[in-house]
Amino acid sequence: MKKEMGIILGILAFVLLSNIINKLFFEKSSEQIAKEKCKNLVNTAEALVPGGFPITVTIDSKTYNCN
Repeated sequence: MKKEMGIILGILAFVLLSNIINKLFFEKSSEQIAKEKCKNLVNTAEALVPGGFPITVTIDSKTYNCN
């Protein structure tokens, strides 16, 4: 019984630790996501309309100006 509990606790600890590591090192911030979206939108706008037009992106209630 103790061995099984140890295995279960070990698995839970591993899952929690891997989630924490993933959030700290691999998850993108809102600003990084906005920069990527802005880059794609500006490139598309430039292809459609030379000179483009004002573009904003809103992520997590924050608005980023792309131009």
